[in-house]
Amino acid sequence: MVQDIEITPQNPKPGDQINIKIKGTCDERVPVELNYEQTVPIVGNTFNVQFHKVQVPWPKNRLVVEAETVSTMKVAAKFLFWISKNIEVAKGVAQYTLKDVPRGTYSVKLNGTVPQGTSNVTIKITAISELQLDEAGNCVYTFHPNPEHEGNLAVKCNQIEKRIEIKHPEQ
Repeated sequence: MVQDIEITPQNPKPGDQINIKIKGTCDERVPVELNYEQTVPIVGNTFNVQFHKVQVPWPKNRLVVEAETVSTMKVAAKFLFWISKNIEVAKGVAQYTLKDVPRGTYSVKLNGTVPQGTSNVTIKITAISELQLDEAGNCVYTFHPNPEHEGNLAVKCNQIEKRIEIKHPEQ
């Protein structure tokens, strides 16, 4: 049974490594859902965003990537080499779902075009998996947000949910 979720740092800025510590019953496998959202600016009529060090801790998983206000989108992931896929867009929304990604650490790129007059694209990523708690009932998952853009992260585990905002420090 999960007792708590702790996210550090509590006020991260873009590019900070974020540690998510789940506390619960020893040696338990727990379902975890990460929801990350960020707004990406447009350059010309295109968008481009990259994520590095994406950890997939358990092969029973599901990843959903969605981009709003787009005309086209391509998703690429680096396993041993880059593999890319053009994603179908319906009513300005591109959505790609991938299941059972092998355990490992990956890089992911999203890019595409937008309709004339669009100033930014909203990217939403949902990752659902299981994490294995250790003998002390703890597990730490490391999340690496995009180093350039602000965003929001929510972590859900059983009935517990924690949220943080990833933003530049006040000037």
